[in-house]
Amino acid sequence: MITVHPAVFLDRDGVVINNTELVTDYNNIVFEDTAADAIKSFNDIGMKVIIVTNQPQVARGMCSEADIKEINERIRKHFLDKGAVIDHIYFCPHHPEQHSDVPEYARKYRIDCECRKPKTGMITRAIGDHDIDISRSFMIGDRTSDILAGKKAGMKTILVETGSSGKDGKYDVEPDYVCKNIGHAARLVRRNLTTKAVILAGGRGERLMPLTKDIPKPMIGINGKPVLEHQISLLKKYGITEIILCSSYLSGKIKEYFSDGAPFGVRIYYPDEEEPLGTGGAIKNAEKFIGGAESIFVLNGDVMTKINVSDVMDFHERRLHKGYGYVRAS
Repeated sequence: MITVHPAVFLDRDGVVINNTELVTDYNNIVFEDTAADAIKSFNDIGMKVIIVTNQPQVARGMCSEADIKEINERIRKHFLDKGAVIDHIYFCPHHPEQHSDVPEYARKYRIDCECRKPKTGMITRAIGDHDIDISRSFMIGDRTSDILAGKKAGMKTILVETGSSGKDGKYDVEPDYVCKNIGHAARLVRRNLTTKAVILAGGRGERLMPLTKDIPKPMIGINGKPVLEHQISLLKKYGITEIILCSSYLSGKIKEYFSDGAPFGVRIYYPDEEEPLGTGGAIKNAEKFIGGAESIFVLNGDVMTKINVSDVMDFHERRLHKGYGYVRAS
């Protein structure tokens, strides 16, 4: 049986290294401060770490493919020495434009290839080489070509505000998330893959009658959207996309509106709750959908909030590491 892995695809220049100019000498590289810890974080949760990078300096006659391979291997070793494993670096040496000043030996690289981002050739190759589950994978880049490539391949996408910060303006595309740097992106990815949310939406809302006569209280509209939709958007903003929605009263209305969550960019599960179970009972009833999660974020379905979910979870994790919290027994 083949095991498929989630992966994080990283652009190189402007994400893993700070250089945005074309690099032809390893000694000129400046590494991004948070990159090593970010890559170790991906390693820790079993993600493949793949760099996919356009390197048109080969097509410009500035260096050879062998030079790029040597630079990439030295980059891998730099991180390996810090305990951070990059599984593979793929690069595209091509460029589609033709210019008269291109050296003769470099002209063979002047082609409209399938590997240069935003095309997905490098990603497709990596999927086959490393048994990657693309639906659980991420693309992290600093340019619109990175984001478009990730979307074409079917990944979630993160734009980092280092390097070009998406200001190249070459393609009209919106990332799923924006993060300060690769370190912040790693935290978001980890939460996306290891955190689930439980929303308690089973109450009758009797104090709001007659508004709740025909709809559950969490489905009451605020600024054109149900309260639950505002909550789901908030969770997604902070990287939590696995949501367990505990409902009882008029639960069919909730299921009809949200379905499996796909139209909202999340995945929603519905524990069967034939009668109201209360807060503790609903969470216990949701347990079969919680398996594998490192953390659970619980919300009451009738609360409107703009709380910073990352700050709350950071506070929780700090207390855990200091011994103030607890972990569930296996």
